[in-house]
Amino acid sequence: MRAALLTGVVLLAANLAAQSPLVTNQTPGNQGNMGGGLYFDLQVHTFVPITQIDTSVGNLGTIPGNLLLEIWLGPSSYVGNLGNPAAWSLAGTALATNYVPSAAYQQVPFTCRFPILLPPGSYGVALRSQNVPPAGTVRWNHAYTNGAGCTSTTIPGSCGNSLHGNAELTLRAGAAQNLFLTGGVFQPRVLAGAIHYGFYSTVAQPYGPGCGNPPLGLLPDLAAPAILGTTARGLLGNCPTPIVLASMGASNAFWNSVPLPLSLAPHGAPGCHLLQSTDLGGWWMPTWFTGPGTAELRFAVPNLPALTGIHVYAQAWENGPGVNPANLIVSNGLDWTITSQ
Repeated sequence: MRAALLTGVVLLAANLAAQSPLVTNQTPGNQGNMGGGLYFDLQVHTFVPITQIDTSVGNLGTIPGNLLLEIWLGPSSYVGNLGNPAAWSLAGTALATNYVPSAAYQQVPFTCRFPILLPPGSYGVALRSQNVPPAGTVRWNHAYTNGAGCTSTTIPGSCGNSLHGNAELTLRAGAAQNLFLTGGVFQPRVLAGAIHYGFYSTVAQPYGPGCGNPPLGLLPDLAAPAILGTTARGLLGNCPTPIVLASMGASNAFWNSVPLPLSLAPHGAPGCHLLQSTDLGGWWMPTWFTGPGTAELRFAVPNLPALTGIHVYAQAWENGPGVNPANLIVSNGLDWTITSQ
């Protein structure tokens, strides 16, 4: 069933619109230490899932193999937060396979293991290379470009080569450290690469934030939308255990008479939110385990023409031992619009 998740991601990529990827058009001319960080600010103008990050790799790593990239999100800007690891959280990881070392800097594609879902807003982004790599991967270091024609070295995007944007994203670079989120800061430094992302149709799209480290994610399976008389599917990623439950409702504005989203911080889960009512599926609906870290949510759509155009909202819930006092993480929401075809 892991193929179902991969199919959904491939179909997501097939639905990319004109702007993706956002490319910085930079040639790397400098590098940092293995395990160091590369930072930039990212303004997101519409809900996008990040599917791949191309970044340049330096020449310090001499062992061929797979490379792991960690993607961290922080406050609205990296500025002033590079000595405060507690302000950042792991959003996801990405893998580059079959890397071959070279004396020259190389731009390498890192495919996200599960797309990183970013609602509209401003984010500090931290990319972490590896000095003590997980099993099955090797050490590597960032290569990047120095800022050019700067009027300031501390304002992201103020250099002639450090501001890049389109209708969906604006990237303002940037800085680097030889030790991730600690030690001396080198700036300006600019990502030499690209950010790839997807778009969703209006009849199946995620909304709102998830929580967890990395966040529990819920994507629509574009091969199985909510069509009358069929089974719609949602794809879950970053699941810490195979036991994931879901809730469904007809509203993302109110739960009973309580406005949504509803913070779950008073219930021991800071950063987590209830995003939909529970009048359609109650609190606990099963999901189907599809592989390490993944599961599938299935919604049997009644064959009732009167339901056409109705919205159905879903959210997943998972046990997260030690993540917060409630040992609870929840996904972003999924908004299905029921259609007749």
